[in-house]
Amino acid sequence: MAGEQDTRYAASNPEAAPPTAGPAPSELSPVESVEHERAVMVLLRQLSSGMSAYRLFPGDLAQPSFVAAVSRIQDAAEKALVWGPFQTEINGNRFTTAAGPVPSDDRIERLALAFYRHGAEHLLVQEPPDARALGALYEALSRPAHDSGGSQGIGTALRVAGVQSMAVREVAPQGATGRGEVGKGSGQEQRELWERLGEPDKLAQEMVHAAGSYSPTEAAQGIFARLRHIVSTLPERAVQGVQLYGRLHEVIARLPQALRRELMAILLGRITNDPLAERLIGTMTDAELTRVLVDQGEDGRSDPMDLARRLVSLGVRRDDVVDLTAALLLGQVEGKTIMTGADRVVEPASEETSPVARTVSNLLARGLVSAKQEDVRALREAFPETADDRLQVAVDALFDYLRIESDPDRLGEVLGIWSKETMATLRRHDEDYLSRLLEAVDGAREEDVPTEKRSVAEASVKQVLSTEMLAELVSVSQGLEDPESTVRMLDLFGDTGVDCLMEDLAQERDRGRRALLLSVLAHVARGRYYRVAKWLSDQRWYVARNAVTVLYRSGHEEVIPLLVEATHHREPAVRREAARGLVEMTGIDALPHLRALAGDQDQTVRAAVMAALGTMVKPGACETLGSLAHTLKDPADRRRALEALSRHASPEATGVLERLGSAKGSPRLPWKLRRYARDLAKKRQGKK
Repeated sequence: MAGEQDTRYAASNPEAAPPTAGPAPSELSPVESVEHERAVMVLLRQLSSGMSAYRLFPGDLAQPSFVAAVSRIQDAAEKALVWGPFQTEINGNRFTTAAGPVPSDDRIERLALAFYRHGAEHLLVQEPPDARALGALYEALSRPAHDSGGSQGIGTALRVAGVQSMAVREVAPQGATGRGEVGKGSGQEQRELWERLGEPDKLAQEMVHAAGSYSPTEAAQGIFARLRHIVSTLPERAVQGVQLYGRLHEVIARLPQALRRELMAILLGRITNDPLAERLIGTMTDAELTRVLVDQGEDGRSDPMDLARRLVSLGVRRDDVVDLTAALLLGQVEGKTIMTGADRVVEPASEETSPVARTVSNLLARGLVSAKQEDVRALREAFPETADDRLQVAVDALFDYLRIESDPDRLGEVLGIWSKETMATLRRHDEDYLSRLLEAVDGAREEDVPTEKRSVAEASVKQVLSTEMLAELVSVSQGLEDPESTVRMLDLFGDTGVDCLMEDLAQERDRGRRALLLSVLAHVARGRYYRVAKWLSDQRWYVARNAVTVLYRSGHEEVIPLLVEATHHREPAVRREAARGLVEMTGIDALPHLRALAGDQDQTVRAAVMAALGTMVKPGACETLGSLAHTLKDPADRRRALEALSRHASPEATGVLERLGSAKGSPRLPWKLRRYARDLAKKRQGKK
């Protein structure tokens, strides 16, 4: 049998040497077995990542992300080939070597499915492949499976390209007849049966009619037996493909609900010992299977959660199906999406996508909407494994992808992955990696990107700087454990960082944390005064006041015109803060603006001006206070001007008070104010 397989293999790729058996498990020590298994897994993962990089820019072998992927594949191949040529069988989403099934993950499963859908059953790697060889392989894998327009299988494509480092054997020769799953040479009965499967409504009605008056349980047993007969009648190639099970699902979907529920109960019960049950359940999306499990509980005979846990314990599905089942039982559904916290599985509408397409999409993308998202996710998962220069290549690839992606659903899913990664990076205070991630997302935020796309990307960045995340970074109880790092990280977010911090400050009521936020904003806002200035027009007066505070605490002359503008704000609190800011920023140069504010209609603004003038140590401040004591109309404001003089640190203030208290000269203060000025002057001199 082995010799026959070798002959068939060589026939599909004459230029490739017949595969050797490779190291048998008994020939390797326990340590070598572990090392060999790890080398195999690394090679398959890198081959999968290379496919992702190629599909982002098909045919461009010089694209940086693909060049980096080729280098990683060659390194991995050299390590795996230490034990001789690498060969593996392909069955569904699994690879199997002489040592047994290869431990799997998302990337390995995705690669296996890509081969499997193209009819490949055996992969041989004899030497590290170069970019040209990998390009030929990925080009063949990127073509639609069973494409009637293409006459070449993967093995043929490699042979035509002159590739000798790798070879692939298909399940059966691929003809050019374009007859679908039932190829030339099938019997008349098989062709007729295949055509009947293409009419699911009619076939489902026949099955229901044949069930007659039997109970749903007995009728379901009969339908299951008929489905098994259909599968046994068709040729092996059809049985091994996914199109058959897509058609069977279409038939099952048209059965009455009670009958369909009983049939699904049979399939779930036999999933470990019946190939048909295993394949029908295995080709359902997570969302479809979840709805089946919940439906099983409608009659009270089964617990959907127990069914979900059983599937996980049997290794049929991952524990995601348990979360999805719990979410659906709680009614956490938006449209056709089952929501489980931050995760979601999208179930496309039936009129948009056939069950086969939904199945393949789910198996390939593991709950994402498209293969392209999985391409980017595979690149993202490789980030921690790369050196610094290769990390930059991966960032460039993600940047390019975000720039060219036009589908809003795919863009949203990829940005969702990006958001989670960025939040985790913030928590680690990994400044370098954070800068790379923000660099990548700019691909969807540049000026020439469509407005709607920019808005989606901007929303994702703001999601990273959520109230919860900012509470972790800027906390009163913890303080700023590494204040400089926190400021530097938030500064990387640019204008968006300013906006998120300003909004967080607006919502914060704790005075201690407000002080911390103002301190951080004073640093982040430097050089971004135009962004802070936009908040001056916010309808919430306290937000505009916060903007004034941030402007003058950032400490640069460019903000002075903005503070002057704020002295004319409609809200007194904003004008008061602007007065304090002008004094702090310009000192004596603020006097002209303070004189104007001294006549403000609001008493609290006038009082703030007096207090601000009282803090100035230069002589001009005392003269201004004296002038205001003469010109202000409100007696209370005049008294405040005199009191500010009495507290002033400049010695000149005493002379100004004495002059104001004198009855000589013109203009003169009213008698009571003159006496008050004399009393204040005496107190400053220590007299009774």
